[in-house]
Amino acid sequence: MQVVEPDDLLDAARAEARRYLVGSPLAIRRTKQLVYEGLDRSMQEHLKANVEVMAACFASDDHREGVASFLEILQNCVVFNDAVFDHITGKEVAADAQILVEHGKPLLFGKNKEKALRLKPGTLELQIVTAGPDALVHDETNRPLAQLLAGLEPPFPAAMGVLYCNPAAPYEQEVYAQSGSATGNGELDALLNSERTWEVT
Repeated sequence: MQVVEPDDLLDAARAEARRYLVGSPLAIRRTKQLVYEGLDRSMQEHLKANVEVMAACFASDDHREGVASFLEILQNCVVFNDAVFDHITGKEVAADAQILVEHGKPLLFGKNKEKALRLKPGTLELQIVTAGPDALVHDETNRPLAQLLAGLEPPFPAAMGVLYCNPAAPYEQEVYAQSGSATGNGELDALLNSERTWEVT
């Protein structure tokens, strides 16, 4: 959302439309559907429909294509980016230029796993050391560690794998749990459309 001068409105609207055009057609269509149909739904019905739409989007070909394109980003394309990632994916350098991160396992790399990453004492910086007991163990629920791994640049290896996995419960699980725990005979719509104040007992 942005505020623009009247003369700039059309250009701003077109720029916003172009931003949506690169997204998933299914997700955009279903989101618009939720907005319009939500005008005539209760809050409870809208939350249920929202979860159903999210599930449909995650099970779609659009979602699978998005994940695949992310995973394939380092693949070589002789037309558009030939050899661009050879410093990471080349057979002769891959062992030193990549580090596979796995939850609960030490951050080791090199042809014989002879190198390791560890936190530089007294800092929030990573450093390359000889593999040993002080090697850092990957914790995929540690957001600061994930940020450090994501920002690695040569001479550090590129981190591959699950850098961060949010330990929080999925959104739809929380919605169903909240819905299932609701009790009473009250109507949410009636409450929201009633007087400006009400008594909670």
